Amino acid sequence: MPHSSGSTTRRALLAGGAASVVGLSGCVRRVRNLRGGQETEQPILQIKMLPSDTDPFASRIASHLVANLETAGVDARPVPTDPETLYEEVLLGHEFDMYIGQLPFRPQSDPDVCYPLLHSRFETEIGWQNPFGFTDPDCDALFERQRADADRTEPVTDMQNRIADRQPLTPIYLPDAIIGVRDDRFSGWEAAVDELPYGLLRVDPREDDETLRLISTDERLTTNLNPISAIHRQTLSLLALLYEPLVVDTGERRLPWLADETEWDDEASAISVSLRPELRWHDGEPLTAEDVAFSYELLQDTALGTAAHPIAAPQFRGSSTLIGDVTVESDRRLRIDCAETTQAVAEGVLTVPILPAHIWDAYTDTVSVAGIEVDAETTEALITDNAEPVGSGPFAFSEATAGDELVLSRFDDHFLRSTDDDRLADFQGGPAVSTLVVDVGFSHGAAVEIIASGEADATITPLAPESVDQLADETAVTTHTHRSYGIYHLGFNTRNSPLSNPNFRRLVARLVDKAYLVEEVFEGFGEPVASPLAATDWLADELQWRETKDPAVPFLGSNGEVDVEAAREAFIEAGFRYDEEGELRVPEI
Repeated sequence: MPHSSGSTTRRALLAGGAASVVGLSGCVRRVRNLRGGQETEQPILQIKMLPSDTDPFASRIASHLVANLETAGVDARPVPTDPETLYEEVLLGHEFDMYIGQLPFRPQSDPDVCYPLLHSRFETEIGWQNPFGFTDPDCDALFERQRADADRTEPVTDMQNRIADRQPLTPIYLPDAIIGVRDDRFSGWEAAVDELPYGLLRVDPREDDETLRLISTDERLTTNLNPISAIHRQTLSLLALLYEPLVVDTGERRLPWLADETEWDDEASAISVSLRPELRWHDGEPLTAEDVAFSYELLQDTALGTAAHPIAAPQFRGSSTLIGDVTVESDRRLRIDCAETTQAVAEGVLTVPILPAHIWDAYTDTVSVAGIEVDAETTEALITDNAEPVGSGPFAFSEATAGDELVLSRFDDHFLRSTDDDRLADFQGGPAVSTLVVDVGFSHGAAVEIIASGEADATITPLAPESVDQLADETAVTTHTHRSYGIYHLGFNTRNSPLSNPNFRRLVARLVDKAYLVEEVFEGFGEPVASPLAATDWLADELQWRETKDPAVPFLGSNGEVDVEAAREAFIEAGFRYDEEGELRVPEI
């Protein structure tokens, strides 16, 4: 079977099944140190992650880390958690000790993605705005400098090294996303997988079959179609086929989309935008510059001035902080004033989704999220399921059955159907398929079986490495690999002791053997990383991965096994103690 994934040698895999959910969170057991009388605590740390059927990568990383923590005398508990609950607890309620997941931005992204992720100004906000509660004045200064300096190289390098030193999160693994596709009904997959989801517009039916059927493990795609939701989901990018930006970032290139032309002023402090002619929403209403201006206002304050303070859209918080005044000059022209920054950074404001004002202006009321304590008010715009979305994309919503399937239909009034713009040559004519069906809720194993049986044409949830071998004998199935959508990382809740201590975080990070995980657990599909910018040209030289040695937090052992003596000595040198039973104790705060 042809594929583009390199070696497929089966390697030893850690058990994917994690322990059952326990009822502890951030718990400690207090004891008195018999030698010194000092009150100490035994930390009992939870590591939350998606279940193995939903995300085998996170589950296996968690199993590895829990085993090594216990070997080092740290009581750790894996807590597999369903997607909705996991993101609510981590991103809304901040109810976690540690978690394992993927960063919410493409690996090729601009360094400014670190600004909303880690700047202290966002520590009390919800969503992917500093969920770690991390505060560090030196980091904040570097986040600001990389936005302001014409030459960003030095502040971006220093920023990465400071993050590596403080370890509010530990980057672990950049996987190769393995996609299984069938070549018997559709062609064009090789080019398509490099720029998903927009690459789906390049898939062609071989005969008359114009229904493309996809498989996802994530049920939320059938229950929440809100493009600015506070809760991140891995298949969120598929909503880009419903809601469009002025400029599309495919991960490989940036293309003018709703914007026909963009022009910067001499100081790169403002952008003049001309929209394509005769743009339409899926309900037939015209898409105008007023909709664009409304969208930017909504992202900055989803209450549109009706609340006591602005309630920004968390998912696009970094971009919204760059937006100043937006001036509508005509139905097709507007001017966007930007905060003081460089053009390279400010270009990010062009890639946010544009929303129909005539629908979303009704979602400004403030609400509370049932069952979740959040630090601030939120709005309907951030929590609505958006059950019947109206966008402007090449596909329009048809129907959704919760936990079963999502059906999209080709939007024949989309500008791609008639454009002769050479810049969009690869996408001219729009989608060749008339219907896109996404079946959801399957385990990874079931997804493989469905593709093999011919009941679906492709997976949109990346498959586990062993799937390559499972599909090897299927002559109609090809596996393709492409750069994943996000780096797997270990996130720390720095609000709570002992995780508030950077020395403790560094030692926990040193119990993850990233090289072993990639080679032995994930069969070489991907690479170990030490920086959230590892897949970009901005990666600091000091954080380049060299052979098997982690340049930031070298593993306290070898071949996946902890050197117990070295690990315990490291904890003792950092000021922690062990009791007579060999269990780690930390000073009570």
